Amino acid sequence: MLQIPWGSIDKASQDEKHLYLYFQEADAIIIPQKNQWTRAIRTK
Repeated sequence: MLQIPWGSIDKASQDEKHLYLYFQEADAIIIPQKNQWTRAIRTK
């Protein structure tokens, strides 16, 4: 399991299907929007 501290997230973006969390210059976590967890984060 990949664990990235929230403080290390440099940038976040999204499109219709995915949420992108960039944590280093060339690395990103890509999360499907269908995930209930991402909906909870977007509404906060």
